[in-house]
Amino acid sequence: MLMNTKISVLSLILLSLFSFGQYSNIKVGEKSPGIHVTDYILNAPKDKNFSNKYKVVEFWATWCGPCLAAVPHLNELQSKYKNNPKLVFLSITDESPEKVKKTLSKIKFETVVIADQSKKTHKTFIQQPDNNYSVPSTILIDNQNIVRWVGNPSMLNKDVLDKFISDQPMENASATTSKKTEETQKATEKKAGPEEMFGLYYADIQKVYESNVNYAIHFMESDPNLKYNMASYYDLSNGKLMLFKWDAKSILSILNNIPSYKIILPDNFNKNYDFLYKDMNFNEAEGYDINKIKTFFTSRLNLKEEKVSVDKEVYILKILNENKLKENENNKGELSHAGSSKEFVNFDNYSLKGVANSIYNQYKIIVLDETNNTKKYNFLFKRGNIEDLIKELNNYGLTLEKTNRKIDCLSYEKAN
Repeated sequence: MLMNTKISVLSLILLSLFSFGQYSNIKVGEKSPGIHVTDYILNAPKDKNFSNKYKVVEFWATWCGPCLAAVPHLNELQSKYKNNPKLVFLSITDESPEKVKKTLSKIKFETVVIADQSKKTHKTFIQQPDNNYSVPSTILIDNQNIVRWVGNPSMLNKDVLDKFISDQPMENASATTSKKTEETQKATEKKAGPEEMFGLYYADIQKVYESNVNYAIHFMESDPNLKYNMASYYDLSNGKLMLFKWDAKSILSILNNIPSYKIILPDNFNKNYDFLYKDMNFNEAEGYDINKIKTFFTSRLNLKEEKVSVDKEVYILKILNENKLKENENNKGELSHAGSSKEFVNFDNYSLKGVANSIYNQYKIIVLDETNNTKKYNFLFKRGNIEDLIKELNNYGLTLEKTNRKIDCLSYEKAN
């Protein structure tokens, strides 16, 4: 299933190889593996034996924007079923309680928040072929420990849960157990709301990104009727990129490996795009030529490039309190992640330079890092104006000072 909008380049044959909605490597109808818990972090129940309960298991992470965006919806469902003793909502991460609690201090969770720092549960349930985890992912496991439903939290609703706890047949979000016909998919599209539609569409694209298929391109304007957050996965050195709801300036930023404030576009370039580019046909010793992706993108938008120097108002990032900053240091060698929800912007395992470069996308101000600090940190900022941002930075021992600087930029205009 793909959205019925303007698709310029897409291999439908490739997508037909993959069923939509797979968020897990376990199958509906099978006995569930055990849920291994190393830490109870929030809302720990007195009875920690979940084997005879109906379980809503939500895999999430502090660095995952879509995960944080799903929290209010899961809280609402938890509230609706709070008086049902046989149903439990479990939000499971593989992160340390210390790290998770910093997020919980800013975002309210009504669910039981647990961790499996051994990663056994994640490896069993949601580890993908490339060894990454697919989050957010929601799995429903009944009181006989049978997997009944696998999907995205946005697709979970009262109708699904009522059928789940009453042992009624369920129309599963994942096609791991049955191959849906085109007619069934169309019927699903008619019934699905904007969030459900995006869940199905996202799963299709993600399946191709994570598969063994060597070459695939999908490029289209984002559907304004589907309400979803900006999201991204990319490994440009290996010819892989997957973006949802990204504007042209942000896309050119990563393709040029420069901050988006160094990209100048015509005023009428205000659309968002969904962009999958996967090209595994290259010599690993030489690495992937990222210019191939850039050439494809600029040709699709009919753009030409020119180097220019522009005087701009900027903010200089400075350290106020080394001790406060050190409290949020990440020295575990993890991957860097950035995400956002309606209320928050998060940076996980980011350098100060990386945060400074990324702030433009969220707050539309230019921030230059002149701290010479190369360590990595975790940040969670509440959205707001520049004054609010400075307050958030102060909480981490940082501040901003305004000035003017000449900035080298790349200017793009229509080729003809």
